[in-house]
Amino acid sequence: MTKITYESTEELGHSIPLSKREIEEDILEELCSLAKKDALIGISEICGRMKMSRREVLACLKQLTAQGYVKIEEKNICVCPTELGRIRGEECRHRHETFTQLLEYVGVESRIAEEDACRMEHVVSDETVQQICNFVNYGSTFEHALRNTDLRYRYEPGEYSFLMGIYYMEITCPRRLAGEFKNYKEQIRLHVKKEDSYFELFCTAPEEKNCSLVCGPRNRLGKSRRRKRKSPDPNRRF
Repeated sequence: MTKITYESTEELGHSIPLSKREIEEDILEELCSLAKKDALIGISEICGRMKMSRREVLACLKQLTAQGYVKIEEKNICVCPTELGRIRGEECRHRHETFTQLLEYVGVESRIAEEDACRMEHVVSDETVQQICNFVNYGSTFEHALRNTDLRYRYEPGEYSFLMGIYYMEITCPRRLAGEFKNYKEQIRLHVKKEDSYFELFCTAPEEKNCSLVCGPRNRLGKSRRRKRKSPDPNRRF
């Protein structure tokens, strides 16, 4: 078997050529951002913006015309999107903006966020786009949970301290602490080892000062590695 190597990890992903569908959607998106109502756009302008030859652009436009998205007029000199094309182009633009905002939200530099969003927008489901919109729009009040997450892929081996809150599911505005939260201290400890990762919670009751609870992706909350504690509330979350 031939081993595939890359000269630079920076090129990973970006070296994959755009598919025909991706190029067509990018052209349609560009058309909709340029077009005013019933305005014609010069094909030469599209070539310049897309950094493509006239022949390549015309081939994509003919395909978009066959799908009912654009109209080519004035002897292949100008083009304009149809109503259906405007709708589809706005959908593509919405996806692009959603991923750009998400990447900038997590700290990606604007130029790189734009470039990466251009690839991501073409390959994800509508549900994924909608959930990302919810996350970006509602931030800390967005109801979400990560289940069975292995934190070895996010942290180097070692111990880390955090503050914790246990919330009732589906109650986010305002958030309400679950009753069980009072049984544990706010400070929790994350243990990351080569073979596993887990959180350790500490009881607040003086008589249970040696009591702790361990939970992780391979060790579900309330099963093994536990000592004295009350029955868990099924509605709690972290």
